[in-house]
Amino acid sequence: MFHGPVIKSKTFFMVSFEALRERRASSTIASVPTQLERTGDFSQTRTASGGLITIYDPLTTRANPSGAGFIRTPFTGNVIPSARFDPVAVNTAKYYPVPNLTPPGAINQNNWGNSATKPLNMTQSDYRVDQVITGSQRFFARYSTRLNDDQAAIFFPGDIKVAEGRINVEDHVHGAVADYTNTLSPTMVLNARLGFARTKYIYANQGLGFAPSNLGLPKYVDAAVDFLTFSGFTVSDYRSLGGGDHRQNAFMSYTALGSITKTHGKHTMKFGSEARMMRVNTNEGRSAGSFSFSRSMTQGPNPTQSSSTAGNGFASLLLGTGSSGSLQATYKNVATQSFYVAGYFQDDWRLTRTLSLSLGLRWDVDTPRTERYNRTNWFDPAVATPAGQVIPGVTGGLVFVGVNGNPRTQFKTDLNNFAPRIGLSWQVAPRTVVRAAYAHIYGPSQQAAAGTIGTMGWRVDNIWVATLDGITPNYYLKDPWPTGMAQALGSGNGVLTQFGSSIEATTQDIISPWVQQMNFNIQHELPFSTLFEVAYVGTRSYQLHRNEEGGLSLNQLDPKYMAMGPALNAQVDNPFYGKISGGVLAQPKTTRAQLLRPYPQFTNVIPIYSVGSSSFYHSLQVSATKRMSKGLQMQFAYTWAKNLDDGLSHQNSYNIRADRALSDIDVAHRATIAGVYDLPFGRARRFGANWNPLTDVFLGGWQVNGLTTLSTGTPIGFSASNNAGIFNMAIRANNDGKSGLLKGPVQDRLNAYFDKSHYTQPAAYTFGNMGPRDPWIRNDGIFNWDLSVFKNFRLTEMFSMQFRAEALNAFNTPRFSSPNTSVTSSSFGTITSQANAPRQVQLGLKILF
Repeated sequence: MFHGPVIKSKTFFMVSFEALRERRASSTIASVPTQLERTGDFSQTRTASGGLITIYDPLTTRANPSGAGFIRTPFTGNVIPSARFDPVAVNTAKYYPVPNLTPPGAINQNNWGNSATKPLNMTQSDYRVDQVITGSQRFFARYSTRLNDDQAAIFFPGDIKVAEGRINVEDHVHGAVADYTNTLSPTMVLNARLGFARTKYIYANQGLGFAPSNLGLPKYVDAAVDFLTFSGFTVSDYRSLGGGDHRQNAFMSYTALGSITKTHGKHTMKFGSEARMMRVNTNEGRSAGSFSFSRSMTQGPNPTQSSSTAGNGFASLLLGTGSSGSLQATYKNVATQSFYVAGYFQDDWRLTRTLSLSLGLRWDVDTPRTERYNRTNWFDPAVATPAGQVIPGVTGGLVFVGVNGNPRTQFKTDLNNFAPRIGLSWQVAPRTVVRAAYAHIYGPSQQAAAGTIGTMGWRVDNIWVATLDGITPNYYLKDPWPTGMAQALGSGNGVLTQFGSSIEATTQDIISPWVQQMNFNIQHELPFSTLFEVAYVGTRSYQLHRNEEGGLSLNQLDPKYMAMGPALNAQVDNPFYGKISGGVLAQPKTTRAQLLRPYPQFTNVIPIYSVGSSSFYHSLQVSATKRMSKGLQMQFAYTWAKNLDDGLSHQNSYNIRADRALSDIDVAHRATIAGVYDLPFGRARRFGANWNPLTDVFLGGWQVNGLTTLSTGTPIGFSASNNAGIFNMAIRANNDGKSGLLKGPVQDRLNAYFDKSHYTQPAAYTFGNMGPRDPWIRNDGIFNWDLSVFKNFRLTEMFSMQFRAEALNAFNTPRFSSPNTSVTSSSFGTITSQANAPRQVQLGLKILF
């Protein structure tokens, strides 16, 4: 850092530069196909308890002659004949690394691992000029840059690393501000500020340049994708391959603020306003085709019932029989803009010498965004559609902005965001102060400029109809879209857009999220310069996101239809046949379940970033702070808290309130202890004040620092295979009413973090009885010590130097990652990785002048 005057007492400058080049050890453990499995031989593929995982032939699916539903026959000897292999699957399997670990027991999971270096490069600089214009006027301007280059560790061997799915992330940040202050009178101050901020976010897929046809996929896939990358393969129980976005996003904000502060008697009043223009430019391509392979296509004997002893994702891949997939073309190319304006008033009123009151009111308005070329729309559940001529009463479809008299905005402006606040401070005794406050605060609105806004029509989702009923193969991996790829027609198809396929679009009922914040605390000064504080802090939040780009579907079947059981999978005549050319309705037959959906002309209808959820947070916070005296400064803080919310992924889209549970960020107990101690040795200190300079260099001027963090872990949730049959977005596990909590050191429980016997797969066409998160079991907590030693050198009157040695996670205490919580996974309950970094030691040298 350099700073100083340019013109004495008038103009000053400051320049700073900081860089970090970090190379951190990183490791991974994953499940990859064994050599036998790659040949189709699953005779040695077993569960953790040693039971054989039976592989069933999906082509033997037939009506159950002994009862309702369906039945399958297993492959002879649990071996898939090579003649049944899908050629694309054979090529894809070559990009899995070879197993190099021997897992405990008979299980084949977690049989590959590797270590690598993860690079992180950060560079930042700041430039500032301050100008004293007159005795009452001040001005400063600042410009800052930041570059974060966070690179993914390379674990796969060099010849197959293109399939690893690595993403390198870069943040290029630029910011500038100009600030003017004028003391208009002894009781009035004017402040005005202009600001600009721009962040360019680069999400660089390291599979870029790989043509999907290299795997044997048809050339039409190469022609349809936004970027040539290694296609994405998600395989149950095994590490995924490839996939991932490739994108660049630019977020820009132009800001103007102004305020006047006026003191009048016992009142200090502040009036102000803020205006902001926001722009978001996005060029984003999705995976060059994504293909999912679950156990469902090879499980049995009842193909609709999931089990840990039947079916295998890699077996499904070898057969080319997927569960779902898509190719999303022209995925997200948008240029959005919105404005934000706000005004506020605040009065700090000193009623008496010991009692003060603060009153305020703020008004926030986010104007609905526009897109430069009107490439957006919204989903209207009531709009008339030609589908209603096929099935009377059917409505719903996309309504496009800027056409047929529609405005260019997706929403109606939310104008009632008035936010009052009140605060009280009362000195009840010379050393004791009581404070209380309440605030009503509005958060950033989903009406504002954004990259994810709903661009169906310009974006095209080609759904891989791998199966119509979830149990019988339809289109195989080797030719996933034999009827052709849909083309982008913009708004040309109107409400017919995405017929037979999925919709992701906003709805018009988006309003700003808002929060009620409240706190009450008591501060008391103790002896030895120590401040003790105890506080209650709570928030109640409304109109939060119910989901993101998934997690909730407006086109889920009503749960009452689950009583129909296997009849939902029955194939019936398709009334839409011949009227559309793609998706699940392009065949002469479809399933009864599809025709019972609220909008049978579509598959999923996902309302992106819809609102209506809520959350609660309550906490007791205790702290004690000893101010610096005699070279010692200490701080202790403890929080006991509970955080509840409705979550972002729902088992039943008709009843999201049933998903209210502990938040996945809930931390029940957290304590931190921090300390700084200047050792009393050296010049100007208690001992050694008269040491000669050489002695002081070695023994004087030392400082030790420490930070201890103790915390319980976050709650975990148990998942299951989704066999409810009603197109719901998630499924929970079943619990027998007993806790699966186990105690003891986590390193002794890596293969059984909890008692797995209490959690099971729900029966087909039922929901799981658990909530999103288990109230009894949490992830591994935090027990971390960071220690450092500083040594200060006085070189001259103008120059000094500081040496520092720092040890992060000083005692190398591991914190383990989450266990596998899928009840049908053969590695259910196991932990395979570490969540924190091992001990890091860094040395630094700083010169100050």
